[in-house]
Amino acid sequence: MTSFWLNRRLYGADSASGSAILRLRNKRKRKSAMKNLKGGFRRLKAEMQEISKEQQSIKEGQKQVREKLEAIEAECAQLRKDTDLMIRQRTKAGYLYNGQIRNNCQ
Repeated sequence: MTSFWLNRRLYGADSASGSAILRLRNKRKRKSAMKNLKGGFRRLKAEMQEISKEQQSIKEGQKQVREKLEAIEAECAQLRKDTDLMIRQRTKAGYLYNGQIRNNCQ
Protein backbone atom coordinates (compact mmCIF):
# COMPACT_ATOMS: atom_id res chain seq x y z
CA MET A 1 0.00 0.00 0.00
CA THR A 2 1.24 3.41 -0.81
CA SER A 3 0.71 6.33 1.47
CA PHE A 4 -1.25 9.45 0.73
CA TRP A 5 1.87 11.58 0.50
CA LEU A 6 3.57 9.19 -1.88
CA ASN A 7 0.51 9.25 -4.14
CA ARG A 8 0.55 13.05 -4.12
CA ARG A 9 4.21 13.02 -5.06
CA LEU A 10 3.70 10.49 -7.88
CA TYR A 11 0.64 12.06 -9.43
CA GLY A 12 1.04 15.67 -8.34
CA ALA A 13 -1.15 17.60 -5.96
CA ASP A 14 -3.39 19.07 -8.66
CA SER A 15 -3.32 16.22 -11.11
CA ALA A 16 -6.82 15.29 -12.30
CA SER A 17 -5.81 11.72 -13.09
CA GLY A 18 -4.14 11.38 -9.69
CA SER A 19 -7.24 12.43 -7.78
CA ALA A 20 -9.39 10.16 -9.93
CA ILE A 21 -7.11 7.23 -9.12
CA LEU A 22 -7.24 8.11 -5.42
CA ARG A 23 -11.03 8.29 -5.51
CA LEU A 24 -11.14 4.92 -7.28
CA ARG A 25 -8.80 3.37 -4.71
CA ASN A 26 -10.84 4.80 -1.82
CA LYS A 27 -14.02 3.51 -3.42
CA ARG A 28 -12.49 0.03 -3.76
CA LYS A 29 -11.33 0.13 -0.14
CA ARG A 30 -14.82 1.13 1.02
CA LYS A 31 -16.38 -1.57 -1.12
CA SER A 32 -13.96 -4.17 0.23
CA ALA A 33 -14.58 -3.01 3.79
CA MET A 34 -18.35 -3.24 3.30
CA LYS A 35 -17.98 -6.72 1.81
CA ASN A 36 -15.93 -7.82 4.83
CA LEU A 37 -18.47 -6.23 7.15
CA LYS A 38 -21.37 -8.01 5.46
CA GLY A 39 -19.51 -11.32 5.68
CA GLY A 40 -18.92 -10.69 9.38
CA PHE A 41 -22.61 -9.97 9.89
CA ARG A 42 -23.54 -13.19 8.08
CA ARG A 43 -21.20 -15.21 10.29
CA LEU A 44 -22.52 -13.45 13.38
CA LYS A 45 -26.13 -14.13 12.35
CA ALA A 46 -25.32 -17.82 11.77
CA GLU A 47 -23.65 -18.05 15.20
CA MET A 48 -26.64 -16.38 16.84
CA GLN A 49 -29.01 -18.87 15.20
CA GLU A 50 -26.85 -21.76 16.41
CA ILE A 51 -26.79 -20.33 19.94
CA SER A 52 -30.56 -19.90 19.81
CA LYS A 53 -30.99 -23.57 18.86
CA GLU A 54 -28.69 -24.61 21.70
CA GLN A 55 -30.63 -22.48 24.18
CA GLN A 56 -33.91 -24.02 23.00
CA SER A 57 -32.40 -27.47 23.47
CA ILE A 58 -31.25 -26.55 26.98
CA LYS A 59 -34.72 -25.22 27.86
CA GLU A 60 -36.35 -28.44 26.70
CA GLY A 61 -33.85 -30.48 28.71
CA GLN A 62 -34.57 -28.39 31.80
CA LYS A 63 -38.30 -28.89 31.27
CA GLN A 64 -37.85 -32.67 31.11
CA VAL A 65 -35.71 -32.65 34.27
CA ARG A 66 -38.31 -30.50 36.05
CA GLU A 67 -41.09 -32.91 35.05
CA LYS A 68 -39.08 -35.90 36.29
CA LEU A 69 -38.37 -34.17 39.61
CA GLU A 70 -42.05 -33.35 40.05
CA ALA A 71 -42.95 -37.00 39.39
CA ILE A 72 -40.34 -38.14 41.93
CA GLU A 73 -41.63 -35.65 44.51
CA ALA A 74 -45.20 -36.87 43.96
CA GLU A 75 -44.08 -40.48 44.36
CA CYS A 76 -42.13 -39.57 47.51
CA ALA A 77 -45.20 -37.85 48.99
CA GLN A 78 -47.32 -40.92 48.22
CA LEU A 79 -44.74 -43.21 49.86
CA ARG A 80 -44.77 -41.01 52.98
CA LYS A 81 -48.56 -41.26 53.15
CA ASP A 82 -48.43 -45.02 52.71
CA THR A 83 -45.74 -45.33 55.38
CA ASP A 84 -47.71 -43.19 57.83
CA LEU A 85 -50.81 -45.27 57.18
CA MET A 86 -48.90 -48.50 57.77
CA ILE A 87 -47.45 -47.14 61.02
CA ARG A 88 -50.91 -46.09 62.22
CA GLN A 89 -52.37 -49.48 61.33
CA ARG A 90 -49.58 -51.33 63.12
CA THR A 91 -49.90 -49.06 66.12
CA LYS A 92 -53.66 -49.71 66.28
CA ALA A 93 -53.09 -53.43 65.88
CA GLY A 94 -50.48 -53.34 68.63
CA TYR A 95 -52.83 -51.52 70.98
CA LEU A 96 -55.59 -53.98 70.19
CA TYR A 97 -53.26 -56.93 70.60
CA ASN A 98 -51.88 -55.60 73.87
CA GLY A 99 -55.36 -54.85 75.07
CA GLN A 100 -56.59 -58.34 74.29
CA ILE A 101 -53.65 -59.89 76.08
CA ARG A 102 -54.21 -57.70 79.13
CA ASN A 103 -57.92 -58.46 79.18
CA ASN A 104 -57.26 -62.18 78.89
CA CYS A 105 -54.59 -62.11 81.59
CA GLN A 106 -56.79 -60.49 84.19
